[in-house]
Amino acid sequence: MALFHFLCTKREEWNLCLRAVHVNHGIRGVEAEEDACFVRSVCARWNVELDEIVLVPPRDHADEAWARAERYAFLEQCAKKHHARVATAHTRSDQAETVLLNLARGSAVKGAAGIPPVRGFFVRPLLEVSREEVLDYLERKELPYRTDSTNLDCNYTRNAIRWEVLPALERARPGAVQALARFAANMEQLSEYLSQQAGKLLCEARLSGAEYDAEIMRAAPPVVCRAALSELIAQREKQEKTALTDQAYDVLRKGGALQIGTNCVLRVSQGRLRLEPPKIRQEEWTLPLEPGTFSLPGNLLLKIEFFPVENVVVLGKDEEKAFNFYADCARILRTAQFRTRRPGDLFSPPGCRCSKPLKKLYSQAKISPVMRAVLPVLAQGSRVLWAADFGFAEGLAITADTKKAVKITLRQMEAQRDEG
Repeated sequence: MALFHFLCTKREEWNLCLRAVHVNHGIRGVEAEEDACFVRSVCARWNVELDEIVLVPPRDHADEAWARAERYAFLEQCAKKHHARVATAHTRSDQAETVLLNLARGSAVKGAAGIPPVRGFFVRPLLEVSREEVLDYLERKELPYRTDSTNLDCNYTRNAIRWEVLPALERARPGAVQALARFAANMEQLSEYLSQQAGKLLCEARLSGAEYDAEIMRAAPPVVCRAALSELIAQREKQEKTALTDQAYDVLRKGGALQIGTNCVLRVSQGRLRLEPPKIRQEEWTLPLEPGTFSLPGNLLLKIEFFPVENVVVLGKDEEKAFNFYADCARILRTAQFRTRRPGDLFSPPGCRCSKPLKKLYSQAKISPVMRAVLPVLAQGSRVLWAADFGFAEGLAITADTKKAVKITLRQMEAQRDEG
């Protein structure tokens, strides 16, 4: 139902400065354009400033998880830019859906807590209000709104819970939605307590680096030990990998090893629990230099953008470094390709006129061997034109004569609790 979010900046003791944010995911075509026009008209009528973005869906990754990750990334960017909080319209009904969805996935206490009232830049002021109460308020005040048609499609798991499971549950047990919301609030408190206890256990059991005393871990209450193992997994892998917590607990008790993801193996031997990288396997792939967002091995998203140089805008404190990730299109051969690093690759960092082995630069930057194996580079032969964490090579920067710019962004996809 909610098409845009509000950014709230505290100006005085009781006053808020409001801005709106709208994200067009580039998936729903004309309907999405109509939504954007609606948001603009409402903001103009209410004299609310608006930040908006139109995304370019990746060819093979334009699903709900991608859309959610991109939406939250842009909202966080706007929050940082305006020194604000993001107020979303999640309701008690959304909370009940999330709790059921997470429980069905096998989530533990943290998932059962559902949508947190506050998380980082995000606040949910309507979590104690039902969807019906919101719609009733809009009708009484004659306030216009729009509904995303995909929210009515029960082929999506959340929609099936919304339109089929919860109504059946309410008929069988009136007040079920409110009870689920209360349950989530209790689980949030329990989750915080277990997190504190897990932190204390990890501090007590830590030996050095990523090694822990297995005996101390085993001696802890099982629920606290599982919470500690879940915390260790979440620190190194996607949140969804915490579903391996029970298997990790079995390994802790019996010994052995468990690969918990691309970047980490949990191993228990000789009284020690260790988290170590798996054997590195270099994956060979190439991509042309063309606009779009691409999903890469290692759970990475590569975004390539082309635009007139007058549209180049850099925000934030690190403007000089940010410009390293823009280049003059005319200075890059169209035959350049993205790939993983190869022996003999050379790179000239911005501001440096000599070429250096990329391997040495990665080592100096303390980039782990696991990440070196999956990080993309833009290269022409053995000459690296762009490298993650460094930007474009010396000599490719935008100048006064630049007409067309290219920007490259790389980020890790982060799985979060399903907050809608």
